[in-house]
Amino acid sequence: MSSEERLARVVARLQNVPSITLPTDYPRPQGNKQVEAAITTDLSEQACLGLLKLALYNENEDEDQDDESENKSPSAFHLLLSAFSVLLHRYTGDTDVVIGTSSSTELNPFGT
Repeated sequence: MSSEERLARVVARLQNVPSITLPTDYPRPQGNKQVEAAITTDLSEQACLGLLKLALYNENEDEDQDDESENKSPSAFHLLLSAFSVLLHRYTGDTDVVIGTSSSTELNPFGT
């Protein structure tokens, strides 16, 4: 599948994505305005260690596993993304939250 075909597939899947309404501290102007921002911060050493422990945790550690590929642990990125989606759900009450990310290594972003 070419990159153009993959892009067309992703765009088609994102056409009817529900919008999210976050509570705000003051009324916002109406309109279809897209705002992008990037905020960087450092995690504390305790938070980093906790995240690493979660990423490396294996509940079936005592059992023998013949195939190591079955043990697919989440990355720290996926754990933080999950926490972010839970936070968005708590703020909005929406059960369907769509978060778009990019990956240079994933050829099939939807897994289907």
